[in-house]
Amino acid sequence: MKSHRYPALCGALFALSALLLVSPSSMADAPVQLGTIAVIGTGGPEMPSTVISADELRSWGASDLAQALSLVAGTTTTQGSDAGPAGIGPGLVGAREADDYLLVVDGVPLGGTTAPPFESISLADVERIVVRRGPDPVIYGSSAFAGAVYIYHYPAGRSAQSLSAEVGSYGSREVTASLTLPSGETFRQSASAVIQQQRYSDPRGAMDRYQFLYRAAADVGGGALGVDVGLLDLRQTPLSPTPVTDAGLSPDVAVDSNQNPLGAHSNEYRTQLTLNYLRTVASASWASTVSLTHVDNAVLQGFLGDDPDDGDDADDPVDADNAQGYSQERRLNEAYIDSHLTWNLDQDAALSLGANDMYSNGEAHSSTFDYFASLTGSMQAAPGDVDDSPYASDKRNFFGVYLQSSLRLLSTLSADIGLRENIIDESRLTSSDDDGVEMNDRRDSRLSEGASLRWRAVERADATLTPYVAYADTFQPSQFDFSPDPDDSAFLLPETAHSWQLGVRGSAADLEWDLSGTAVEFGNAVTAEEVAGLPSFVNAGSDSFRDIDLDVDERLSDSLRLTFSYEYVDARYRSYNLVDDDGDNVSLAGKRLPLTPNSVSTLGLLFGRSEGLSLAVLARYRGHSYLDQENQVPANGFVTYDCKLSYSGDGWTIYLSGQNLSDRRDPVSASEIGDDQVYRLFGRRLEFGVITSL
Repeated sequence: MKSHRYPALCGALFALSALLLVSPSSMADAPVQLGTIAVIGTGGPEMPSTVISADELRSWGASDLAQALSLVAGTTTTQGSDAGPAGIGPGLVGAREADDYLLVVDGVPLGGTTAPPFESISLADVERIVVRRGPDPVIYGSSAFAGAVYIYHYPAGRSAQSLSAEVGSYGSREVTASLTLPSGETFRQSASAVIQQQRYSDPRGAMDRYQFLYRAAADVGGGALGVDVGLLDLRQTPLSPTPVTDAGLSPDVAVDSNQNPLGAHSNEYRTQLTLNYLRTVASASWASTVSLTHVDNAVLQGFLGDDPDDGDDADDPVDADNAQGYSQERRLNEAYIDSHLTWNLDQDAALSLGANDMYSNGEAHSSTFDYFASLTGSMQAAPGDVDDSPYASDKRNFFGVYLQSSLRLLSTLSADIGLRENIIDESRLTSSDDDGVEMNDRRDSRLSEGASLRWRAVERADATLTPYVAYADTFQPSQFDFSPDPDDSAFLLPETAHSWQLGVRGSAADLEWDLSGTAVEFGNAVTAEEVAGLPSFVNAGSDSFRDIDLDVDERLSDSLRLTFSYEYVDARYRSYNLVDDDGDNVSLAGKRLPLTPNSVSTLGLLFGRSEGLSLAVLARYRGHSYLDQENQVPANGFVTYDCKLSYSGDGWTIYLSGQNLSDRRDPVSASEIGDDQVYRLFGRRLEFGVITSL
């Protein structure tokens, strides 16, 4: 295959740098310590990005990634999806699909060629989370399409050094341990482990997580060599979305009912090995990373059809099956290679030059079937006879060479400029009992670019004021999620994004604030449609997104902190024709994107110190939206409340936390598989836990 030469180029760059490594003239006097991480990308680390520290995660009571992301201004993060109860939608730029976002864990993009596995993330031993709204296309190319989430664990040799135990609603329980292992001056290691059994208001829904991370670093050859080993065993019983009718959510489908077939599951088994090396070479800092991942997925789930009630008694399968299901065994191998050099030319300029490659090779064996699903969830039906046995394999290679520069034009004026040449290779094979075998391949080459400008208009000890502007132009190849629909063999047009961001951030005494406006034009947007009751994807024309974000954080006293955020959102179709149930073309131009609220706001109050009593209260408002593409079915805005009460002593903490205390069950995210079906908010949850330092 032609694409094989691009990993070889990255490997050659890695080897060339290794040759430089052993050159006596390039040996550094002191090793570069692993664990110092800079977020390199459009705008550089000084552009507005929300950083959530481990202390803030604990203080606000964020126990999973969805709760952590909900602390970020302008997000509409949702929990529960077709990926199972652990699946989340980041919601950084409207109600975009999960595959539009970049997920980077300790410098490695996860699911860079497919879809980011947000469900695989736990907060065990996380040191900080960095969230950037809008494209960041230079380092990671087409993967950084609509926004990015960077997760950093404590580096090797450091950890949260704690043990925690928690029990919660519906029989949930969790044990987490993070500890620093025996280390020396030239060798450092640490590890974390999670055992979690999460249950939900849906009595059939479940998520069991068994996760382990080992990190080691050693001083080698004048630099720092790092080794990470990650293991995940994630077992889920999926939830069911609720159908949408012309009058709203279907009254025939009970809240917390589950229409999945008997034995439904959505399991993920993930193994990852990462090697990275950081050192000084001559006048440059050289960093290289190699990461290999193997993923096995086993899925059995189903969704109600267009007309689920086939008789007067919803629990009596009188005429025909009313649901479609599928089972799938999927295997995916991923590789990520990156090597780059960074020169600090002087105090006014820095330059990074590098190349990386994201490669994936996956296959899926599926079977589809019809079955009867009780609308009340009182009866679990076994899967019906197999209708079709589709097979799909897909190889993807995203290679790129990138250049990033940071310049200080004046003492108060700075600029960042980034360019990346992307080369995309993909080959796909699909087969089914009815359609036979189809093979397709594609190669594409495109340039991504980004630029930003910052002006430190005021920079005093008691006040700062920094206006900024940023632009990015990027694209991503159409997604392929190994759907059991054989019609997904054809390649869709790549999605494109052109974005502008204009804002100003500042501080005064104990007050920090940020006000920004963002405009994004999405082209060739991919959306999910149903084909014979099973998922399929089509290019849906173009969308436009406009928003205004305000983020305020004020420390009222040593023990009292107030936060407020507000986002006005206008996300609409620009051009898209929908084929309705009657076969007629309906223009959606000017219609709002479904389940995208017109406004989002959060008010938070945090009281307490490092020891003694602490209280955190969060109120979140999610504004009006529509449940359908034609904007005929409105959904009202609503408010949810979270709270955490804790007491800390010398090396220990006990806490009681609650999420969605008002027990709202409103619709928040759409299913990509179930046609015109939406997932609701999780029911009210209480958790009691103990944390002790080790």
